[in-house]
Amino acid sequence: MSAELIIAVISYKKPKRMKPGKWASEFHKRVARVLKACEKAKTFGEGGVKAYFDGVYGEPERHLHFDNPIEEVRAEFLSVIRDFDHCIDYRDTTTLNYPERFILLTGGMSWGDAPTDSYSTIDKFQQLPMQLLKAGGFE
Repeated sequence: MSAELIIAVISYKKPKRMKPGKWASEFHKRVARVLKACEKAKTFGEGGVKAYFDGVYGEPERHLHFDNPIEEVRAEFLSVIRDFDHCIDYRDTTTLNYPERFILLTGGMSWGDAPTDSYSTIDKFQQLPMQLLKAGGFE
C-alpha cells in the first residue's frame, strides 16, 4: 500500500470592501450564516442529504433509520458547522489569500487515514447540502 496526497479545500469570495486583517472575522460571519440557515431550514432536500451521508459515511440511506429524520439530520449538520468554525484556528490548516477569494485548505500524505485533524471536518463541511453552503457564500 502506498501513500496518497489528499487535500480538503473550501473557498469563498472576498467582499469588495474588506479591511486588511479582517479575513478571520469574515470567515466566522459566513459560518454563522450557514449555521442560521441550518437552524431555520424546513427541509434539506433528499438529494443533498443522501449525497452527504454517502460522501461522508458511504451509506446514503443511513438517515432513513432516524426516529425524527429532519431533526437528527439537522443535529449532524449543526455539529459539522460548529466544528468547522474552529478550523482556521488550527495549525494544520492554511488560508490562501487571492485577490478575489480566500481558500481554506488542509491535507497531506495518507495511508488510508485522515492526513490532518482538520481534514475530516473540512471534508464534511464541503459535503453539506448546497443550500447551506450558499447561505454563507462558500464554494
